Amino acid sequence: MVVLETIPLCSGTFEYVQTVNQHLICCICHNAFYDPVSTPCSHTFCKECIDRSLAARDPQVCPVDRSPLSYDQLTPAFKIVENLVNELFVFCPLRRRGCTWTGQRQFVSSHLNDDCECLRLQCSAPECGEWVIRRQFTSHQQNCEHYVNGQDEIVAIECPHKQRGCKWRGTDTESTTHIITCPYEALKSTFDTQERRYQQLEDRNTQLEHRIQALETELETFRATISNIPHDWDRIAANAHHLQTDFNNINATIGALEVKQDMALMAESARLREELQSVRALCQGLQMQLVTYVLDKRKDLPTLTSGSKGLASAAVAAINALGSRGGSTSNGEATSEQHGRGSSNRPDATTKL
Repeated sequence: MVVLETIPLCSGTFEYVQTVNQHLICCICHNAFYDPVSTPCSHTFCKECIDRSLAARDPQVCPVDRSPLSYDQLTPAFKIVENLVNELFVFCPLRRRGCTWTGQRQFVSSHLNDDCECLRLQCSAPECGEWVIRRQFTSHQQNCEHYVNGQDEIVAIECPHKQRGCKWRGTDTESTTHIITCPYEALKSTFDTQERRYQQLEDRNTQLEHRIQALETELETFRATISNIPHDWDRIAANAHHLQTDFNNINATIGALEVKQDMALMAESARLREELQSVRALCQGLQMQLVTYVLDKRKDLPTLTSGSKGLASAAVAAINALGSRGGSTSNGEATSEQHGRGSSNRPDATTKL
């Protein structure tokens, strides 16, 4: 039985074709996640990296935020994270030996076990046991004296087109004859073309998946923004309602003040009219008293000098003028002042008389 070389696979094994997204990088090894696990504090690490970190720390804490952490709290990361890192395109781990293969990281193991021409195989002859790269292994078996002498009958070789459906198995000697007659060999160029096209489609599909994921992330952001819009409108509507209520209250207050002011003005006007009527009545009464007084004095003084008569006539004319002004309603204050002056002058007139 042929023994294959074992290539250890870990986060540091792979060389990526394109730059890896920073969100898929382990903060301990600074490589893309390999076998990712998550912590209760929502941080993600390679399982091997976090195991080494916890083993080296006492007390055990998260390397990022220093929160307490134990092995039992580690859980496998979300499946989408594992899928994203497994779909990253990498070079063959044996690139330095000359392998030019590139493909998704999840297919590296199958490539090494089935296809890689640079992987070393151990000669199945017990006396030999030499390690030979796969592309030279057939030639080694043909030339190995230990293999030819004792192993040709027990070692079975599969057709190179096994993955394409050929089920032939036989010895190395029979393999040369089989390749000539194998129907899959005649279609090799067609298969190669189809495989290249398939690989291109796989690459394109991966790119589209990344774009879809980015668009879904943006869509979620837009949905969160849009979901907040009704709350903003409700708040604006509530503020507008409060403003309208305040405006209505202010209008009502202004209206009440205007009514109150109008009522006060009307009351004041009524009071002034009443006072004016009272003053007018008083003036008329005084006028009548003065006229009566003057007439009485005339009767008591039948013989007056010409100067005294003129003075009496002037007094009567002043009284009549005072009465006509007291009856006017155009200016209450002027009337009051005139009445006052008339009253103040009457004693002089009486005295003169």
